[in-house]
Formats: sequence, structure tokens, C-alpha cells
Amino acid sequence: YDALADAALSPEERAVARLAAKNENGSGIDAALEELEGMTFLPPAPTTEGGDSGGTPAIPNWVVDREARRGEEDAGARWLRERGYARSAVEAAGGGEKEEVLSRLFLPAGTARSAPTEEAAELREEEIEVLSAIFPDVSFPPPPAFDFALPLPGYEPSPRFQIPDGAPDAVLSMDVLATETGYPLGLPVLALSGGGLPEAALRSLTGRLVEWLGEEMEGRGGDLSNVIYEAATLAAEWAQEWVAEFEAAEEKREGEAKIKFEAEREEREKKEREERKKRLGTSGQGPRYKSEAERRADAQRRLGGAFDGGGGGGKPQGREWDTSGPTQEELLADLFG
Repeated sequence: YDALADAALSPEERAVARLAAKNENGSGIDAALEELEGMTFLPPAPTTEGGDSGGTPAIPNWVVDREARRGEEDAGARWLRERGYARSAVEAAGGGEKEEVLSRLFLPAGTARSAPTEEAAELREEEIEVLSAIFPDVSFPPPPAFDFALPLPGYEPSPRFQIPDGAPDAVLSMDVLATETGYPLGLPVLALSGGGLPEAALRSLTGRLVEWLGEEMEGRGGDLSNVIYEAATLAAEWAQEWVAEFEAAEEKREGEAKIKFEAEREEREKKEREERKKRLGTSGQGPRYKSEAERRADAQRRLGGAFDGGGGGGKPQGREWDTSGPTQEELLADLFG
């Protein structure tokens, strides 16, 4: 173990190194599972219980998820898992291109993907012009294509996520895949990724988007024109609410951990005091003291006598030398304990 090298790592790098060290020759899945074994999660906190009150940082769940995904051989499945879909759900959705599988995962059960129409293409072109003005740094495709990714406005990840400054993982994005759909006269396909959120959180937020879009579709009479920016804004707000709940849960967990740590420390000190009293013979043998100050004064005098002896064969001055009494080490513990 190289302490200097470890100290130079960022919290995220140190967490990754801990996972890698557990499974150097295997997949990241085994390492992540071993790291998670025996840990308890406090919903909705995306931080494992790997930290302690002594300052050891916990491993954020998004790091654990990422390391587990590295063991995914299928690139399409890995891409879908980055957007919150569990491996079991991806397998159940069947094969095909990742965008096709995503549409089956995103759209409510029994909902068919609507076909593109000329009217829908015109409405999408108008919406692209609006989005281009709002997101000047985003590269939008030429019409009639409508596939792109938007950074969600106003989202701020928690410092507890331990994301390095400037890392792309800090950006919460929304994929919009609607070229092969009849959007806005039908439902678009959306997906969330990044932001330091674990897969479970992304999946939960996506479910809210699906429900909201269905309500909007019904409320707007089947025309969802210009809904993409509203969807992005809502997703960012929901994600920030999730972060706030996470912060509250983490503060509660840390407070409980501190209380537990202090209680255990006090219990240890109490047992140590009781053991020390037994060693010093307080069960009826030896002198009785009227106060703590008298006990300490006697211990100090006897220790001084043990080292100040002149004549008399090196016996201590003061009280009669009693070889059956406490040792010098026990007297020191009694004096300073």
C-alpha cells in the first residue's frame, strides 16, 4: 500500500482504485458486487455506506454503477444501462439497435411508436429553431432529423457525488430521439444520463417523464409541439429535488453515525475505567479515598516516593512499601486515566 500515492488521488480515483484492487483480473461487475456486499442503502441516497465517522469517503453509487457497466460486453446494453435501464429490462426488451430498444423501453406498454408525417416534420423544424436559440452550444441535426442531446438547465450535482471539476459526469443530459417517430403528433423517445445520478434515480426520473408526457398528450389534444424544452426543464427540477432529498438523507445518516460512534466511544471508555479499577484493587483492598483529588494525590505521592528513594535499600519514601499493591504502570494509569 502506497500511502503517498493514495493521498494524491481524488476521491473518485481512490474509489475506483479500491474497486479495481478487489478484482484486478476480472470484470468490474464482480468488484462492484463485492464492494456492495453487506452495505445498507438509505433511499434515496446514491452513496454507499462505505464511509465512516473517521473521514473515510464512501463510494458514490454512480461510480459503482460505472465500474459494473465496464463488464458489459454489449455496447448497446451498456449505453442503455447508462440511461438507467437495468440489464434484466434490456434483455426483456429484445434485440436490435440501441435506439430501437430504447423506444420499446421508454414508451408505455402497448404504445406503438407513431410514424413520421409531413406535418410533424414541419412542426419539428419550427421547434428546432426555438431550441437553437435557447441552446446555442448544442449541435442540432438538419431537418427532418430530430435526434440530439440537451444539457438540462439549472441542474447542480451534490458535492457528495465526488465528481471531479469539469468532468462530463457532472452534466445531466436528455437524449431526444424522435426522427423515426411522429413527434410532435406522437410521443417522442427521451432518455436521461449523467449528473452523478445512479441508474436507479435515472430510471425513476424517466418514469415521471413518461407519465407527464402521457398527461400532456391527452391535455393538448394529441399535439406536443414545443414540449421538449418544458420536458428538459421539468427533468432538471425533478433531478434537483432528488438531490435535495439525497442531501437530507445523507445528513441524517451522518448524524446517526456520529451519535453511534460517540455512544460506542463512551461505552469503551467506561469499560476501560472499570477494568482499571479492578486492576487497582478497588474491590475492598487498598486505601479508600474521600474524593477523586485525594486518590490522584496519593497516586502522585506514591509514584514520587518510588523514584525519590535515597537510603533504605532503595525503598520509596512516604508510605510503607507494599509489594502487593498496584504497579507503577497502574499508578500512572490511575493518575492520568
